[in-house]
Amino acid sequence: MPPRRPRRATTKVDYSKFGDDGNTNSKSDQDEDFAAKDDASEDDAMDVDIKDVDEDEELPDIDEGDNELDEKKTPRKNAKPRKVTKKLSASSTGSKRSSLVLNLPSAHRKGNLMERVTMVLGSNRNDQFEGLNARQIWANSMFTPVTENFGKYMKVPTSNSENRFEFADLSGQTIEELSEKALEKYLLPSNREITLNETTLKSYQDRITFEDGLLTGAILNVGGMITSVAWVPGISGYEQYIAVGVLDDNQRDPLKDPIHNPMTSLFSATGYPSSFYIYKVNLDPALYNEGDNSSSMCQLVASYSHDFGSVSLLKWRPQNEKNGADTLGLLAFLCQDGKLRVIDVKKPMGDTVKRYKISQALKTYEFPGYKITCFCWRTENVLAVGTEHGSIAEYDISDIESDEPSYTVTIATTVIFTISSGYPNNPDLLFEQAADGFCCCIDTRNPNSREYSLRIKTNASSSGYIPWASSFVSVDDLFQVRAQPIRDFRVYGTINSFTGHRVPVTAIGVSTFHPFLISGGMDGQVKVGNTTRRLIAPQRMLASTYTSAVLWQLDFSQKANAYRISPVYRTEKITKGDAIELLQPYPVNVMISDLAWSSNIETAEWYAAGTSSGLLKLHRLYDHKLNSESD
Repeated sequence: MPPRRPRRATTKVDYSKFGDDGNTNSKSDQDEDFAAKDDASEDDAMDVDIKDVDEDEELPDIDEGDNELDEKKTPRKNAKPRKVTKKLSASSTGSKRSSLVLNLPSAHRKGNLMERVTMVLGSNRNDQFEGLNARQIWANSMFTPVTENFGKYMKVPTSNSENRFEFADLSGQTIEELSEKALEKYLLPSNREITLNETTLKSYQDRITFEDGLLTGAILNVGGMITSVAWVPGISGYEQYIAVGVLDDNQRDPLKDPIHNPMTSLFSATGYPSSFYIYKVNLDPALYNEGDNSSSMCQLVASYSHDFGSVSLLKWRPQNEKNGADTLGLLAFLCQDGKLRVIDVKKPMGDTVKRYKISQALKTYEFPGYKITCFCWRTENVLAVGTEHGSIAEYDISDIESDEPSYTVTIATTVIFTISSGYPNNPDLLFEQAADGFCCCIDTRNPNSREYSLRIKTNASSSGYIPWASSFVSVDDLFQVRAQPIRDFRVYGTINSFTGHRVPVTAIGVSTFHPFLISGGMDGQVKVGNTTRRLIAPQRMLASTYTSAVLWQLDFSQKANAYRISPVYRTEKITKGDAIELLQPYPVNVMISDLAWSSNIETAEWYAAGTSSGLLKLHRLYDHKLNSESD
């Protein structure tokens, strides 16, 4: 046994005898002071770092193994214990950060390109290859599509002739010519004039618009508040057809008296005389290169009158194959009485306007006891509808023996405003948005299989689907248009936003031939965004200055009782909304009520914008420099 060491002397030492004046500390004391200061500064830095957490920053995952405690042996008895220190690794601060954002949606943690490609396109190599090729082709075309690239890597729908149903007998519908005595009862007044850019437009009259000597489109006075616009699919050539629905109420003029009317309210199921209209438009640019705006571009060719109330939504059957010499295809329309109807529309012949009266539709679908508020074509044979009490149902037009729904399921607690289908590449999926603020994605193969997104501040009346990205499009918190990929439905944030408005968004338009999205708001502005530049891009590229562009704006002067359409062409950056938004009021008759891209590949750069004033604007969005030679 080794001898015991003697204890340390406890006699206090007077350092003044060694020449120390008391103003300086020993080296050991200095080391302890510096160590204490370092620990304090390190803790302060951690606190500051935690306070400066950026929600959009990609954060490292938690790894408890990175935190190590460095403990040394306890010194001998009665000695001052040594301080236990914690070595901070590179991920230690990240661990504290991660504890603050664990409950945030997953979109904040998908920052690199590969993660976003997998989120949008999935893990299939072929889908990823096509998506990256689409990004390579379309990303450089900021906001103007190139005609030679239409359809490339865009999941263009193709008709399934084997499963497609065609009506062999059209005797189920009763459509007759409207008599001259009933014209005033069903049609809009022909004496409604609109002053636009110092030009007076009468009802059903259009005016060609130019910019820098090139054709950009036309403006048409429909005569009433536009509720829906739909292009006829499957028409080849530059002569196209558009169906236009209007809000017509003989008791008031919606342009001069915008006060709420119980007859045309959302929950009112009322039938009254009304009509929708078919226009033929000539989109050949070669006819107008001389800059002559005296000719007409739009021509009213037919009107369909009925007693079902105003038409709120029009949708043509996708991939019409019967666009021959006698028909335009099947048209589904929803009226104020809450019923959905399908008719076969004849192709107008001659120069005279055809006036028809619908007494009995080819198919009539209703939800007993409730009003249908929205619908879409889920496939070429199936119609999906949403109702005022939060239920969805499907009707198969091939079932000629019954008009009962295939199934019904309740997915919301209140009225459903909009519903969209994943056609053509995901036809089994349905997307709906209700007034309770939730969006829902449902698999029709098992209606109980569904996913809800995060709740937004308000409701939205428009939605869409981007086939190439397998993503639904809806309004986020009233002001932004965002994408919701089907593989990560709960994503949230500005990284998936395409356009941003300072007012509520009222219309969205998407195309199957190119990746450009257009949106309109209550302020009369129409904006465009490129989906390939936002969905498939690393996070560092999402902060690009030019993320969307303002195309044009509709203004109204109540004093002069005149309208003005001003080309804006201004790029802007999408920013996060403020916690408290101050809404600026705008005239009710400048609202963009509907937007629709042309559904034919030869004219895919054209879109139609309907407004609450009754003005319908046809606009050709294309790159003048790249397409001038082909024109």
